[in-house]
Amino acid sequence: MLIVDDDSLSVKLTSNLVSSFNYEPVCLYNSQEFESKVLDGEYMAIITDFEMPNISGLDIIKKVADLNLDIPVILVTGFGNLNILKDAWSYGAFDFITKPINPRYLSEVLLLASQFGKEKISRPSFIKEKNTEEFFKPKGDLINDEIISNFLQVVGQDTYVEIVNDFFKDLNSTLDIIQSVDEVGFGNAARPIFHQLRGASANTGLAALEREFKRAEEMDGGPNAALFFKKILVLIEETKNLLRTKYNLHIP
Repeated sequence: MLIVDDDSLSVKLTSNLVSSFNYEPVCLYNSQEFESKVLDGEYMAIITDFEMPNISGLDIIKKVADLNLDIPVILVTGFGNLNILKDAWSYGAFDFITKPINPRYLSEVLLLASQFGKEKISRPSFIKEKNTEEFFKPKGDLINDEIISNFLQVVGQDTYVEIVNDFFKDLNSTLDIIQSVDEVGFGNAARPIFHQLRGASANTGLAALEREFKRAEEMDGGPNAALFFKKILVLIEETKNLLRTKYNLHIP
């Protein structure tokens, strides 16, 4: 199973899920190396992020078609955009998954991909589980309890804690950069950073942080740096405290 994503945290999370479903994950962090990587091995399926700095997920789908490879491609994105969805199907995607990834849904998609993917049958040909989309809606304020509960069941507490702690470490490094920015704002150049943090927080069930990074990503010119920094610090501590008390997780 080839996983293509420029975000190391998302790769780690997805690879752990894939392993828990008894598939062997192969991780690729640089999408520019995709062609050589995909031709160098045999893969049951490809799971690729949509937005990457060099080659997009749609480019990956088109490349698989151009190379005439019978490998089903599953596109993962933080955007529920109808145009992206249509393009993904038209280019030959097997399925389209919106972040945060639903472990049960991913398991179902991989099973179908292993059985029917080489026949180039897209996922819309199958009946989807009732109310699957409801799973993607955050049910809590600070955290998405369904996402967290499912990950704890699928990958285990130790692995989930390791992934979440890695996310907070990466976020702290980003906050150091934020502190160096003046109060005017980040500018649109910071959007890729907010996009990456949005995806990582969504996948780990950190709903309030996901919403804040989404707002920052979509704001023209970026948010006020000083106010953003203060708000994120508050959300981090509130989220950590809730994870500690509700799930008894060891979060420093």
